[in-house]
Amino acid sequence: MSEEEEIPRFEMVMKLPYFVTEPIELQDGTVLAIGDQVEHVDFGCGTIIRIGAYDEEPKGPFIYVDFGNDVRKELDPSFTHIVKKI
Repeated sequence: MSEEEEIPRFEMVMKLPYFVTEPIELQDGTVLAIGDQVEHVDFGCGTIIRIGAYDEEPKGPFIYVDFGNDVRKELDPSFTHIVKKI
């Protein structure tokens, strides 16, 4: 690379979620808390190990679920046809 060629540069801002310890209430009235059991149509039953959210819309709260066998997923709990509290 010659001195005349300039390396392109750009800035990237990463938005990290914040985590909460209190339960969250979904629009349908379902309350989810750390330790609750949920069922996912593809991953089966698991335990909520973390609840978080992002500062900016459109992302709302999310749950982080341990399904066992090293399967952990971040899920949008508002998709009640995919994930349900059991």
